Parts: sequence; structure tokens; C-alpha cells
Amino acid sequence: MWIERAYKNEYNDSKKRGLRLVFRSGTDKQFRLHILSFAKWLRKRYWFPIRVEIRFLHSDEIRLNDGRSVLAVFNYQKNWDNIPTSDKACPLIYIATGKLRRQLQRHGWEETLYNYMFSIVHELTHYYQWYFYEFDKRSSRSLETEANSWAYALAGEYIKSVSVYS
Repeated sequence: MWIERAYKNEYNDSKKRGLRLVFRSGTDKQFRLHILSFAKWLRKRYWFPIRVEIRFLHSDEIRLNDGRSVLAVFNYQKNWDNIPTSDKACPLIYIATGKLRRQLQRHGWEETLYNYMFSIVHELTHYYQWYFYEFDKRSSRSLETEANSWAYALAGEYIKSVSVYS
């Protein structure tokens, strides 16, 4: 599902490409550095043919239009292919970090960072599902199962390959 960097020349759909992270001022510096390191690892391995931006919010949770509350969400513009280039909005991922300090106290760095990395990969898998038009072809349960599988695999692989908890 994810596009390996070796195949990037086959997927150049947009002038704006890549993975971008936006942290609000006041974000824990150590957390920020660990997440930036993880993003760098992802960029070296995978290609993001349409820019996707991950915004880290200081809120405890994100309230969706349907009233549900979540800790992370993938947000995209409907009918992206039919919108004039000048009006296209790149997809966004929002991650709530308001409970970071409580999570660190309760679970420590290793588990807390793993959970955030899991959320990042989970939502990025939804980005690839959106990119490959999977939302229209598959059930929500199937999409969520695939997102969780990628999240377990990539977050786990990163943690095994890098000593991030020093």
C-alpha cells in the first residue's frame, strides 16, 4: 500500500509533495525531536506523492463533525481530482498531544512515543488509501484493519532499528 521511495518517479501527481510536520509552540522539545527523527526515517523509505501535513495540536482530543472524539484523524478535500489546481487543499492529519505529559508520567517515553508513532502511521495509511481510491472500494472495517497492520509493523520496525529512548 505505501509507496517505497524506489518507485517515486511513477507517482508525481502534484507539485507539492512530501511529508510535513507542524508543531505548535510550547511542544515538548524531546517529543518533537523524537517525532522528527521518526518522520525522517519514514521519508527515507517512503514517497508521499501529494503533500500531507501532520499538525500536532495541544488539545486533549479532536472533536469530529459527527460528535465523536478522537486522538488522531486524517482529513482530506472531497473530489480532490475535480478541483482546479489553485483551489486544491493538501490532505491533513491532526494529532492531539494535550495528554502527552500525563501519558509520559503514566507510561514512560517508550510506550508513549510508540503510541504516537502508531497514530502517525495509522493516519498515513489512510492517506495512501485515499490516494489509491480505496475509500470507495472497501469497508471501513477493512480500511481500519489495514491501517492498524501498517501501524504495528512500521512503528515496531522503527523502534527496533533505532534507540529512541535515551
